[in-house]
Amino acid sequence: SAPIVYYPQLEYLSIQLESFSAGTAAWPVVKLSDGTTQPVLTAQVLAEYLSKCFPGLRSAHVFVTWDAGWHKSPAPNYAAMIPRPNLVDLSAAFLVAWSSRLAHALDVTVEFQLWNMCFDGIENVA
Repeated sequence: SAPIVYYPQLEYLSIQLESFSAGTAAWPVVKLSDGTTQPVLTAQVLAEYLSKCFPGLRSAHVFVTWDAGWHKSPAPNYAAMIPRPNLVDLSAAFLVAWSSRLAHALDVTVEFQLWNMCFDGIENVA
């Protein structure tokens, strides 16, 4: 488990989640001991970690990006970046899990960038 970096007084955070789709190399589908898969487990683990690192957080801006990948080596899985109805499922699970783990309300704004197109909310992507 990663060590917890603790910033109890931080109230505003801006983060970027890159290629945040279940099934990519960066965000794998987790296989449980009974053989079933639980893709949202990755989102819940990230939410748990961030809520422990920043317990006093009041406001956050989350950039979720899917990059065309031409500047990366090795190139990312392009199939993970194709617009589809479940593209934002992991992001939605993360946002719900993150705000539910804090003792107070968390004001979150989200921006999605998909192949150089920006969307200002989950509902506008899929």
